[in-house]
Amino acid sequence: MPSTLPCLSTYATILYYLHNKREYREECVDRLIEIALYLETYLGVNRLFIP
Repeated sequence: MPSTLPCLSTYATILYYLHNKREYREECVDRLIEIALYLETYLGVNRLFIP
């Protein structure tokens, strides 16, 4: 059973962030909560992208 934690990465462009700051932050928080709640399913995954 894998025991390594995934590397979390973002891929938003500067323009996307500047135009949608609130929505972008909400999407990031939602994804982080999902990963934290179901961490055991993400063990061994190399990289996870956060919006």
